Amino acid sequence: MPIRFTFRKAILFISTSCMLTASLVGCGPGGATTTCSSDISPVFTHNIIDPERFSQALVPWRADSGEIKGHGNIRVTGPGNTAAIYAPTDLTLIAGNAGTDGGLVTGVNAPASYLLMLQVSCEVTIRLDHVHKPVAKIASVLKIDGGYTEISPGVTFAAGELIGYAEDFSDKVPAQLSNFDFGVQNTGITPAIFANQSRYANAFMPAKLNADCPYSYFTPDLRAGFLAMLSDDGGNSIADATACTGRVTHDVAGTISGAWFPASDTGASYGPDHLSIALESPALLKISGLVDWNLDGSKVTNPTTVTGDACYSNNGQYLFLHLTSASTLTAVVGADACPGTFAGAVGMTTVLSR
Repeated sequence: MPIRFTFRKAILFISTSCMLTASLVGCGPGGATTTCSSDISPVFTHNIIDPERFSQALVPWRADSGEIKGHGNIRVTGPGNTAAIYAPTDLTLIAGNAGTDGGLVTGVNAPASYLLMLQVSCEVTIRLDHVHKPVAKIASVLKIDGGYTEISPGVTFAAGELIGYAEDFSDKVPAQLSNFDFGVQNTGITPAIFANQSRYANAFMPAKLNADCPYSYFTPDLRAGFLAMLSDDGGNSIADATACTGRVTHDVAGTISGAWFPASDTGASYGPDHLSIALESPALLKISGLVDWNLDGSKVTNPTTVTGDACYSNNGQYLFLHLTSASTLTAVVGADACPGTFAGAVGMTTVLSR
């Protein structure tokens, strides 16, 4: 029977505290024990969407919603404004959430948006979000607005089997490409490195420690297709075989680059009172949270080089960043052009930390 909880989607994770004691014992979200086989390098043998529907494959580790995302995102194009999502390998649905987001999931996407945790092996789990109109065997175990639900026994899918459909943005203004989030968490590889490792190692948000490039798990021919479509958050092509290798958190100690958190956040959440700043590609500096800006990366200061003050401007506003220590930052959002010094910065002031 499904086991329901009321955690926010932001804190869904695969626990690193559950011990892998045997080849058939693994970890589900929240530390629940599930039946699985150990494999830190599974191969995804089937495409997750039909190739002709590909528009862009966004890299993980990009600035968005005031955080550095640990997952990728697939944008789709073509007739119908959505696309079928398939299981890329044999897997098991072990947890998820079906939410109306306070009534925001309406129109073509009604009644709900689904976040799905799909176990591939004891160590590897796929994270899909913004899935709509899932198949009946998913809808039957995830109650709408029923909160975070662990599913036992899990719901199995064979490689290539239909899961659901990408979020449809045909009713949005302005028009947007339909998309869904695609991430992989792997507890069997070295954790990602952050400026403040302890923040991410707490009991609530180890998911980013375990995040890995989802496209690297496909067979060589399928992987090549994803790499050819790699884009930054602004849609700029970064087709590069090395662009999705390693785990680039953008946190560079002693600089302004990466993720910053208000005093109210003792974990690693996100929101409009947070700040994430990342040079995602030579063409894009993305700043998210306190402001939401896409700036030309070739015309602004690289945040990884800033060890003191920096100011960025966009459409009659500026964001002045003053590094007070290696782990503390004061941000001022003001009107007009950038002031010459931090002392001249007047506006909404926020103190942030690593």
